[in-house]
Amino acid sequence: MYVNESRNWFPGWEKFDWYSVQPSDDGLSEQNCVELRNVFRYPSKGQGITDRFYWNDRDCLVTNPFVCQRLKPGESVEPLPIPECNQTISLSWESPRQILTSPKYPGQYPDNIECHYYVIAPIGQRIVLEFSDFILEDSLSCEYDILTLIDEDRQWYRCGNWESKIKLLRYVSSKNYMSMIFTTDYSHSFKGFRIEIFIYVEKPEQSILCDNEVFQLRGKYCYLVVNYLEATWATARQICSESKSKLAVVENAEQVPILDDLVRSTYGYLSGTIYWVGASASAGDTTWKWIDGTKVNSKSKCVYDNFYQLFQK
Repeated sequence: MYVNESRNWFPGWEKFDWYSVQPSDDGLSEQNCVELRNVFRYPSKGQGITDRFYWNDRDCLVTNPFVCQRLKPGESVEPLPIPECNQTISLSWESPRQILTSPKYPGQYPDNIECHYYVIAPIGQRIVLEFSDFILEDSLSCEYDILTLIDEDRQWYRCGNWESKIKLLRYVSSKNYMSMIFTTDYSHSFKGFRIEIFIYVEKPEQSILCDNEVFQLRGKYCYLVVNYLEATWATARQICSESKSKLAVVENAEQVPILDDLVRSTYGYLSGTIYWVGASASAGDTTWKWIDGTKVNSKSKCVYDNFYQLFQK
């Protein structure tokens, strides 16, 4: 599948500041199907023809010609190989965060497997497991498909569907090492699990410097990532103001990786969440500006996936 290859989406008209860049759907306009086209609108009047066909997201109820495809006689689709089951995950300050998934995730995991995962962090540190998906075969005593976590003398068993209470699976190790065993029986496979594994970091200093334990210190600013409340851009800005902060503004290139790290270090990122920041454009105006009045550099784009707030003070 090549649907994620960005070069196949129409990049927009360069002479019009990348107007009509695709995909353009905000997730709410029902543009959930993909069409091939080589004609795209200009920002004012008329339209232009591109040198080749590009992808464009479109309402699935629109009527178009279409292309069918099938394998020629004698050809077959080779099944995807099962990924290596046993893994050792080494965390370090150079690589403090890694992702672990069940085999074939997000597809169904195989039957009759036993996967051993060993996780180690620098001496003196602890390990955090944050789950974003967890669906195994359910049973009263977890005798069919099961994820077992081993931390020193403690053993932790989980099975079934935890999607509605996923945050309750979060686990912090007692030492700088731990292990997990994933076993399945002969039938009934499900989606499996996805875990973000990272080094646990104590934050007393930044809480003191930010004068608030919920804000995180990054450079000269304190940030609050709000992923428990959905709000419009205007409401998010008002909430920031009430906490004596503002929607985050990118003043220079150094702040781009700061915001990226903040988003990646939150649970919301694992669920594919989009965050409001402090930039907007007036109605009828294509000039994007930060709330402090400076112009947004249209070439610098950060893409995330639902709307939440990122505060800065």
